[in-house]
Amino acid sequence: SSVGVICGCCSAYYFTTFDARHEALAEKLSSNQNTLILPQLNDQNVATKPSSDVGVHRVAGLTCKNYGDNFVPEDVLEGMVYWQDIPSDADFKSPFLDENDEKYMTFQPDGGGWNNIRMGMESAVLMAVSMGRTLVLPPEKKMYLIDDGRRGKQKQQFDFNDFFHMESLSEEHKGVSIITMEEFLKREAITGKLTDSMGKVLFPKGNRTDWNGIFLGPLWTYLSTVGVFPGWGPGKCLAAFPASTDVSDIKELKRMMKEIKLTDPPIRWQTYKDNPVDVDAPPIERLKENFANRDSLCIYNKTLQDARLIHLRNGYPHDVSRLLAPFYTFFFFQD
Repeated sequence: SSVGVICGCCSAYYFTTFDARHEALAEKLSSNQNTLILPQLNDQNVATKPSSDVGVHRVAGLTCKNYGDNFVPEDVLEGMVYWQDIPSDADFKSPFLDENDEKYMTFQPDGGGWNNIRMGMESAVLMAVSMGRTLVLPPEKKMYLIDDGRRGKQKQQFDFNDFFHMESLSEEHKGVSIITMEEFLKREAITGKLTDSMGKVLFPKGNRTDWNGIFLGPLWTYLSTVGVFPGWGPGKCLAAFPASTDVSDIKELKRMMKEIKLTDPPIRWQTYKDNPVDVDAPPIERLKENFANRDSLCIYNKTLQDARLIHLRNGYPHDVSRLLAPFYTFFFFQD
């Protein structure tokens, strides 16, 4: 069957087996890009968001019924694994989730085009879920290149709720919790629960909680000061999540990494081309396949586990602050 993926830099849709049906689908998707991506203003000058009628299908399921019954053949949809609804995912809870001590993760959206923004957001969502943290959505802001040229006819400030069913994502998955930046700041910052590395309580500039549509520099500076920055970069390391909170799992991850780096000749990604490791293979075999040419593992260690707030900044240096990679090439789970 064909497998569909989205090109991160060019908004193109690809299939491993590309026939006339897929070509027709690609043309339809291309011609409907503005409809699929850009929220428009209705007659009351209010931005229209994606339909909230999730009763039609679960948010993980792909449907194109809004474009007509025959818009995409059913077997083509089934082959697009990126959107497959895996029921067990809805029941997943991170081993690091402490329901009596809520922890958070904030992130700055990528500064590039839409699909770079999307990739970074997807990695942030998965990272928060894997860490057992509540994900805090960034405030509304302008997004690079999302402008159809009709000033005044289109919304200019966006948040991720304009493009995705973030509320439904949280409702349908037991291990996913998502809140707005304003809610987070009211809950944690204004109440004096956020401190710098010396334990001093800090508040956002002007005690502001609503940052929608304004310059976000002071907010990002504040979150960088009261949050812990992991410094993970997809090109430098593989983000590794231990099987449990037990330190022995962290030690085992380090041992496996050391064994792999001592392998002679070195293990390279080419070894696994057309020869994938089974998903149920032992951790070290899966790690060999995923490690590729990276320098190290970035382990979710005790320091990060204990942090009240993890903040993913986006800036300099790019190699440790820009999540510019598909999430499935960046994350490794010991279990």
